[in-house]
Amino acid sequence: MKLKVHYGCRVEDVKVPDTCRVEVLEGKEIPGVDQDKVMREALEHPLDSQSLDEFLKGGKLLLVVNDGDRPTPTPRILKFLIHKLEDRPDTRIIVSCGTHRLPTAEDLHLIFGNYYERLKDKVFFHQAKAKEDLVSFGKTRRGNEIFMNKQVAWADKLLITGSVEPHYFAGFTGGRKWVIGVSGFESIERNHKMALQPSATTLALKGNPLHEELVEWDAMVDKPKFCINVVLDKNLAIGAAYAGNMDRVFKECVQVGLDFYSVPARGNDDIVLTVSRAPQDSNLYQALKAQEHGKLAMRDGGILILVAECRLGLGPSHFAQMMKGVDVKELLKNIETKFMLGQHKIAKLLNALMRGKVWVVTDIPAEDMAAVQMERFGTVQEAMDKALALMGPKASIAFLPDGGMMVPAIKRPKAGKKKR
Repeated sequence: MKLKVHYGCRVEDVKVPDTCRVEVLEGKEIPGVDQDKVMREALEHPLDSQSLDEFLKGGKLLLVVNDGDRPTPTPRILKFLIHKLEDRPDTRIIVSCGTHRLPTAEDLHLIFGNYYERLKDKVFFHQAKAKEDLVSFGKTRRGNEIFMNKQVAWADKLLITGSVEPHYFAGFTGGRKWVIGVSGFESIERNHKMALQPSATTLALKGNPLHEELVEWDAMVDKPKFCINVVLDKNLAIGAAYAGNMDRVFKECVQVGLDFYSVPARGNDDIVLTVSRAPQDSNLYQALKAQEHGKLAMRDGGILILVAECRLGLGPSHFAQMMKGVDVKELLKNIETKFMLGQHKIAKLLNALMRGKVWVVTDIPAEDMAAVQMERFGTVQEAMDKALALMGPKASIAFLPDGGMMVPAIKRPKAGKKKR
C-alpha cells in the first residue's frame, strides 16, 4: 500500500508491504463546510458578551494575532474585521511572536493575507527579549513576575484572535494562551518550566499547573476583552468558531477540539510515522510537537519517524545552541535547578529516546541531529525501508498525517473480572 506524506510543499508516496498492519490516525473532516458562514454566525451570536460592534466603540484597541508558526487562518478572521478596524482611530495590532523569530515576508502573507498593506501602519511585532518594550503586570501566586509588551498596557481593550489545537504541555492552544505570545522571555521561561511536570500534558487542563497559571496570567490583564477562536478540521478548514467572553469561547472550542483531534488508537506500534505539517514544520523547535503526539502510539523498543522539512533549521538561537552542544547526562541532572527555556522540549525528546529510536526526515544537517541521538534521513521512503528491515514485513505501523494536530487516544483493555 501507499501512504501519502506531506514534506514541505510536496507530497511523497511511501510504499509499505501489504503484510503490515497500518493504522491511519487523522482528524475529523467537515465536508463542504461554509467557513464564512461559520465565522459570521459566531460573530453574530457572541457568547456571554456584548456585540462586537458595541465592544469596538471608543477607547484604544489592541488586536492580538498569531504569528506564522501557527495554523490559525487569520486572514479569514480579518475578512470580517477589516472594515471595522482600518479606519478606526486608536487601533493597533500586535503579532504575538512569543519567543519565536520575527516574521519573514512569507510569514506576513500567511498572517495577514492580502490585508497587510491596508493594516501595516498599525502593526507591531512582539520580541520577548526586548526589555525596553516590556511592562510588569505583577506576580502570579507561584511567584512568576509577569512582564508583557507595552502595547498591552497602552490598550483600553483587547480583541484577541487565535485557534484552539492540542498543545503537548499546555493542554490546548488558544484562549488564555494569548498571553505567552506577548510576554517577556523570563516570564515565559518560568511558566514553561512547569512543562516538566507529568500533569502538564496534551489535551489536559484540569490539574495542569501551566494552564492554571495562564488563566491567572490572563486575569491579571484586567481590561475588557473580546475573543475570537476557531477550531480547524483535518484540512485546516474552519470547522467551528466562537466569539465573545474568553473563558466561554475557550471552553466551547476545547469541547469541539476533543472531538476533532483525539483519535482512538491501538498503541504499542512497532513503527510510528508522524508528520509535522506546514506551518508547524518551519523548524525543529515547532516540529517536536508531532514527535510528542506520535510517541504515544509507539511501543517500547519501537521506531518513531518524524517528518519535518525544517527549512529554518533547529529553531530559536537559545534552543539551537542547546541542541548542538547538549550533554544529556548533565541536562537531566541539573534541569530542575538550572532550567532554561527549550530544555523542556529536549527533556521530552530524551524521554522518547529512552523508549525507542527517534529518526527524522528533514533538511537539517545530519551532524545537528546526531547531537541528540536522532538519525537523519533524506527521504521518508529511505527511513521507512530501514525501519521495516529492523521490524520485519509484518510490523504494525501508526501513521499520523498531521502529527502536530492529532493525539492518539490509546485503547486500553478493560480489566476483566478475577476468576474465583
